Amino acid sequence: MLSHAPASNDLITIVQDTQKPINYWMYLIRKQVLSTSTMEEIVDFLTQEKSLSPNNAQQLTQYYQQVWLKNQQQPTNQDFICCVQRIIAQEQNAAYHYLTDQNALQEWFIPFFPISIDGGNSFNFEGLYQVQILDIEPDQTIHIELTNTMTGKQAYLHLEFIPKSTYHTTVRITHYHISTANQLAIIHAYWSCFLNSFRKYVEQKWILKQAS
Repeated sequence: MLSHAPASNDLITIVQDTQKPINYWMYLIRKQVLSTSTMEEIVDFLTQEKSLSPNNAQQLTQYYQQVWLKNQQQPTNQDFICCVQRIIAQEQNAAYHYLTDQNALQEWFIPFFPISIDGGNSFNFEGLYQVQILDIEPDQTIHIELTNTMTGKQAYLHLEFIPKSTYHTTVRITHYHISTANQLAIIHAYWSCFLNSFRKYVEQKWILKQAS
């Protein structure tokens, strides 16, 4: 294992080699750490499961330990978490499709705004947030990093698609790192409206499908 954090040029090389941003790899490492993996096991995971070279895997784990963790704004007693969920009248894979498909998003969310929900993708949302898709488990979960373009503060979204019955799915959005109670109220209202609009759109699709 390297004894020092990798230089910027080394990180740039990793991004070029893998076509994935550094935060994508940091999130994968973080998930492995939370599952009680050792750093040696994480290097093995990156080399065997993600096909990284041993050197790149070691560089990333060292960067995670010595730099990335220190730069993260860890939750404090003042931080809030918002969790909003709705039951959607669709199967799990259909609910996932309607919330991630670019054409569907333009029908019910933001017309003429091409959002691509793919692992590693990044886009600017209305000039307010830089959105980074960190990790995706198709039909199940999406992990997103939000960076406020004015303050640089980072927050995280966790989207879950949970089968409830044959034709119903619970869609849950958890928003982490909310600074104030006022922001919590605004964010809760936003995601409630978001999921209400999504549920209405999906119900209309279901009605049309049954009528055809």
